[in-house]
Amino acid sequence: MKATELLQSQTSVNTQDKEELTSEDVTRVKQVEGTPFAIVKENDRWFPVLAEYRLTEEDYETEEEAIKFLNEKDWNTLITVMLTIIRKYNELNEEQK
Repeated sequence: MKATELLQSQTSVNTQDKEELTSEDVTRVKQVEGTPFAIVKENDRWFPVLAEYRLTEEDYETEEEAIKFLNEKDWNTLITVMLTIIRKYNELNEEQK
């Protein structure tokens, strides 16, 4: 499943934390406080996202490792974030036309 499909299938972050997870739940989205990013848990592994776009090809064993990646602010992440913002901006402009 692509990151876009995965995130579109999720409920909002605000309501998801209040919902009871069952053994059938294999994915979860968690907002990273104070940032525009979230981390997604899929099959006991975590990866960072911005909107519906995955920021890394690799994934991490723990939430802390995924959040640490976001806090490192390397150039590749910055470029990925900029491209994501441009894509979202273009999508919104197309919807308004």
